[in-house]
Parts: sequence; C-alpha cells; structure tokens
Amino acid sequence: MDFYSPEIKLCIELDGEIHNENWSFTHDVSRTTYLNDKGITVLRYSNDVVYKHIDGIIEDIKRFHKEPKLIRGYIKNGIREGGIPL
Repeated sequence: MDFYSPEIKLCIELDGEIHNENWSFTHDVSRTTYLNDKGITVLRYSNDVVYKHIDGIIEDIKRFHKEPKLIRGYIKNGIREGGIPL
C-alpha cells in the first residue's frame, strides 16, 4: 500500500513492472478483495501512467474524495474491470 487515506478509505497502489507478472496479478487481486472486504477502495496505477498522466490520477482522486464510496474490484489506471471508467 503506497498511500492510504483512512478518512475516505482510499488506498492507492503504484505498480512497477513486477505487477505485470501473472503471480503478482493474482496476489494483487486477492489483496484488493481483502481490502474491499474491509471497506477500502483500491486504485492502482502503473508507474508509466504516473509519469505520463499524473493530472488524470489527481482528477481520479479528487472525484473519489468528492463522493467517497466503496468501489469493489480491480481498478487499474482509472479503469474498472470490464473497461468501465472510474
């Protein structure tokens, strides 16, 4: 967990290259499920997106902060499972 706000129950994970490995993805999904079960939303961003699109990440965080609610599932780079935008 790279960042956590207990006030709004938001976890932000910054994923390096290791997170592209199959075993790491499986671990990330399990950990996300565990945190979701504790009422915590997890937003994941690859390092590449952090370097190139930090403004979009800031907008995602602002949107979530404005209306904090649990969003379940694997959210990577502002996109939910199934290609649904955050």
